[in-house]
Amino acid sequence: MPRGAAIFSLDLSFRTGWAFGHIEDDRPRSGVWVLPGPSDLGRTFAAFENQLLDAIDVHWPDVVVLEAAISGGQGGGTSQNVTEQQIGLLAHARSTCYRHDVRLVTKAASTMRKEVIGTGRFPTGTAKKSIMAWLSARGFEFADDNASDALVAWLWAKQNWPKL
Repeated sequence: MPRGAAIFSLDLSFRTGWAFGHIEDDRPRSGVWVLPGPSDLGRTFAAFENQLLDAIDVHWPDVVVLEAAISGGQGGGTSQNVTEQQIGLLAHARSTCYRHDVRLVTKAASTMRKEVIGTGRFPTGTAKKSIMAWLSARGFEFADDNASDALVAWLWAKQNWPKL
């Protein structure tokens, strides 16, 4: 029997969280890609692109979903290196998806969290722990906070399918 739409979601970071599943799945698979550190962003971007290419070849997603990249001056003291990393990873995701005819959807993390969890606002320093606790209480398993963010993005995409 054919399966429904395949959703692949990412949380962009040096530890890139990912989640993959079909629209009819209750629990997607998830994990983390550990990319090279910030000392050589070119190497980091190449490693990310290789991981994403492999994921597309293996899973054939209909859509890739990720948090919108942060911009300089936001995010409470975001460094130039982190900003460049986020924008660079997004750019590689966008070009890779384009070359493989896979739709890419970006959405603000706070919007996805609000629609899935019920709130997108957390007291300073509590978002990651709150999200992981919410997912754990519902039986989700994940490697770390990066994978938990990817799970929220996956749940958001599933909830909003097919209007993505």
